[in-house]
Amino acid sequence: MAKDTPSFTELTHQVVRESPEPLPFREILRRVHAIAPITTRNPEGTIRSAIGQSRLIVATGDGRYGWKPRLITGSVLRLTLSESEVNAMAQRCGTSLPTCWRPGSIGIRSRLTPSRSSGRRKCGGPR
Repeated sequence: MAKDTPSFTELTHQVVRESPEPLPFREILRRVHAIAPITTRNPEGTIRSAIGQSRLIVATGDGRYGWKPRLITGSVLRLTLSESEVNAMAQRCGTSLPTCWRPGSIGIRSRLTPSRSSGRRKCGGPR
C-alpha cells in the first residue's frame, strides 16, 4: 500500500531545500505546519529530531539551518598534508586524485597543450 502523505522528516527537508537562504527553527516549524498540521504530541521535538537526524540540513552557527549542498557551493577547504599522507592518498585514489582535489582541473592538460591548427596554446599562454 502506497503512502499518501509525506513524513515530517520529508516535509522538513522540503522546506529547508526550497528556501534560498538558511531559516530559523521557528520558521521551519511554521512552514512545515503550513504544509501539513503537525499532529504529534511534541511538534517542536518532531521537527528538531528531523533536523538533527538529517545529513543534509546543517546549522549555520547563528540559530539558522540550511541545505548543506547549497551552503557548501563555492566553499574552499584547505588542508596541510605531509608528503607521506599525499603518497598514501595517491595510492588509494590513483589517477582520480587530482580530480578530487581540484574538480575544475578535468581536461586541463588538453587546454594547455599546443593547438595543432595554430601552434599556440589554447589557454593563451606562451608559445
